[in-house]
Amino acid sequence: MKKKRIKENLNKELEFLYSGIKKAQERSGIFGLIDFFNFVSRFENKEIVELTQKTFKKNRELVASLNKLRKLIRQNGPGFYVYGMNRARKGEEVTADKVFLGNIFGLFTHSASYWLERKEKLKKQYMEDETISVWDIIHNQAVNFLNTNGNFLRERIEIIRNSHLS
Repeated sequence: MKKKRIKENLNKELEFLYSGIKKAQERSGIFGLIDFFNFVSRFENKEIVELTQKTFKKNRELVASLNKLRKLIRQNGPGFYVYGMNRARKGEEVTADKVFLGNIFGLFTHSASYWLERKEKLKKQYMEDETISVWDIIHNQAVNFLNTNGNFLRERIEIIRNSHLS
């Protein structure tokens, strides 16, 4: 009975994470990226993964799958990279002041709030080749990171749910 309840709770938590990532991807852009980091950060602090690993330690495939998911979450979570995109500390809410974009096509790295405050001006400011605005570069950086990492995490969640929790 205990194992069944733990599996049900894990399944609920994974569904919450999956749907949160999906909502963040639907919102897209910088605000979607901030939402993504917040959902990932909340899940990293959950004890359900550790509880599942202890309870099902003989199920090496499940434990290995959860370890892979947890590693991916930590890489996107707070405090993992001092100079990464998500610079929130563990336990802090991720805000536009703690998400950093740039360091691409010669653009300096600044907080998301910096880019958002200058959005209208940056839409009119084009790179040397005059094919893309500075805003589009920053926006696309956020979208690409969100979609790449979000899709990868959602795929890992589906694998765990289909292989071990159904």
